Amino acid sequence: MNLRTKLHQFTYYLFPGQCILCKSLTSRALDICLACESELPWLGNCCPYCAEPSTNILPCARCLQQPQTFSATLCGFEYRFPINTLIHAFKDSQHLCSGYVLTHLAYERHRKTLSNISVEDLLVVPVPLHPRKSRARGFNQSHLIAQQLAELIPATLDQTLLYRVIDTPDQKNLPLSARKKNLKDSFQVARNLKGNRVLLVDDVVTTGTTITEISRCLLESGASDVVVFAVARTPP
Repeated sequence: MNLRTKLHQFTYYLFPGQCILCKSLTSRALDICLACESELPWLGNCCPYCAEPSTNILPCARCLQQPQTFSATLCGFEYRFPINTLIHAFKDSQHLCSGYVLTHLAYERHRKTLSNISVEDLLVVPVPLHPRKSRARGFNQSHLIAQQLAELIPATLDQTLLYRVIDTPDQKNLPLSARKKNLKDSFQVARNLKGNRVLLVDDVVTTGTTITEISRCLLESGASDVVVFAVARTPP
């Protein structure tokens, strides 16, 4: 247990947690009560590669027809209420507590899978923002998620490996057909990875265009494998 975790637990010993949804006391070292946690839109059956929700756990038709550049996607929730509201509060209003809670819960959802990944050559890498956008927002939410995740696993955090070199228009404002072209040559890998595995971290996976392009860059730079971790997955 690292110092940050010990301080976190000590803080909750002094000041009981308050649920970020119903505002009741949580009686545990996390700011969400068990009742609200149980009602969250947890991601159930999904494609093991892209995590798109489905009626079973088999690969989806798209991933069968065109294999992904990453080997798996691990997500905690479907991106709908109240997860979408909490993530917006985290990203747009710097409500860091929401980000902490959602990351912790998503990690617990996939603790067993993550524990089976060897950490000796594993790098936890956040999806980067362009510096201009990062300055405007004040922080990169994916950096904070990756930092917390690296401490929970624990594994090596690398926030300087991947750069966004082109400030492209926001993906969510573009039609699907334009998203891939929008991201072309937008990312740069700082060094040869020499066989390292990468856990690529983002807040939300929507179409998968961003993580596909980044994974391609990482593999071309020597990564042996890329696994994606995100708090939420947008449903079809």
